[in-house]
Amino acid sequence: MASDQDFQKRIGYSGDLKPLLISILSRYDFGEYVDYEIKNNGYEDFNLILHTSQKTVFLKCFASWRSKKDCQRYVEMIETARVKGEVRTPTLYENKQKDFLTGVEIEGETINLAIMQFLDGGNIWESMQPISIDEQAEIIRQAARINLCEYRPIYSKDSWAIINASATYLQNKKHIDSSDKLTIENLLDQLGKVNIDALPHSFVHGDMRSTNVMRHNDGQIYIIDFSVANWYPRIIELAVLFSDILFDPDNLDGFNKKYEWVIDEYRRAGISLSFLERDLLPLFIKLGHAMSIIGSSSIAATNYISKDENEHWRTLGRIGLNYTVNSWRY
Repeated sequence: MASDQDFQKRIGYSGDLKPLLISILSRYDFGEYVDYEIKNNGYEDFNLILHTSQKTVFLKCFASWRSKKDCQRYVEMIETARVKGEVRTPTLYENKQKDFLTGVEIEGETINLAIMQFLDGGNIWESMQPISIDEQAEIIRQAARINLCEYRPIYSKDSWAIINASATYLQNKKHIDSSDKLTIENLLDQLGKVNIDALPHSFVHGDMRSTNVMRHNDGQIYIIDFSVANWYPRIIELAVLFSDILFDPDNLDGFNKKYEWVIDEYRRAGISLSFLERDLLPLFIKLGHAMSIIGSSSIAATNYISKDENEHWRTLGRIGLNYTVNSWRY
């Protein structure tokens, strides 16, 4: 399992965190430093819960490989989704210079970061609590709000997006179990014949998984982490949801009914899928499960994510891929 130091390497700083956090707080009006907790999850950035004398906040320190432009793009997407799209996502806090993005220099390293509202209910995966039908419907409504938001972010290639599955598979092929390869390669062959440009595109979160959907003490569902959001084929949003949050490995017999229910809820939220989208969504769902296997088999994943979380994605991906390819009617 990755250690706290492994996660801290993401920001290129290996020293004591306390001086860094005190320096960060000097740029905000949150009171004095009290304590912190490292969030040992995710694949990229370094996340902490920061306790101060006035409040508890969530601190995202961006990975050192992200440029300042990448970080600015991230905070812009969150704020646009929250304000323009009315998406329920954590509030970003401004620093004393009235900016959402803060740069801190320590020991020759510049660390870019953002501070936002702390949600104390934990994410869906951490809580291990079943998702109610009402919560699922709310997640679908939030997804539709994102997709309906009239906003086109600057494009940033994400190797883990479904449309980039072929290249990512080739990069990680040697780490993937041989029993999965034939099925994945068949799906990638089908993807290669799809005219991606013909699909309706929109602002897409692209990673609305159980680790990026939060419960809060106000009883509401919140969507977090827009780091891989992009201008994508719209059905990617539903495909990702169907490969995790809306896929119950303990109730496979109910998936057909769930599939139609979700599409209807999405329509009620304002988006009716086109004929082409309805035709291709099953393929994209299968590829969503395939990407869980590819991602959890990569060296990057096994080095930089907790063993439990990584194994969760691999197991879920295999169950989902086997079911949707061999038993699902679509």
